[in-house]
Amino acid sequence: MFLRLLTYVLASVVTSQAVNVCAWTNNIACSGSSFCCNSLGANNCCMNVPAGFGVSISYDGLPGPISAGQAWTSGNCVAGAIDVAQAGTGNKCFVGGGGVKAGSMAWTHAPSKREATPIEYATPDTFNFEVDGVAKAIKIPATNGAVELVAELFWAGNFTALLAFESAD
Repeated sequence: MFLRLLTYVLASVVTSQAVNVCAWTNNIACSGSSFCCNSLGANNCCMNVPAGFGVSISYDGLPGPISAGQAWTSGNCVAGAIDVAQAGTGNKCFVGGGGVKAGSMAWTHAPSKREATPIEYATPDTFNFEVDGVAKAIKIPATNGAVELVAELFWAGNFTALLAFESAD
């Protein structure tokens, strides 16, 4: 009985762990502006990262004993795997090269790449940017086209419209 209870508790801990995964505009140490999927569970896909983002990718809160972050050039965590595999625990930053940008991201508990189809799909739920040197974070509504709208407003420099979104600070 004790062994079954211990197995259940350990399984619950492993499945409840989540990581904040962000796609950045700058290849210098995960900096610039970013779209993030917060509290992303293991083997879940943060999909449809807008064009111009994903130059570098951060994985914040990778659980132990060892985890690995992954990325793909496609928007669905399937085609175009980028050799990220940031193995370890804690916070990791992958800086791409050669102009390759991630369109989707995930993480796994194993130190190797995920082979299976994602369990669930998520779209970015926050956007981080700066206005006049001040860091800002907004929540992205879970509505169709919201991520693309936020990206369009950012590239157009329409910070007034971006600041009208609910703050994530």
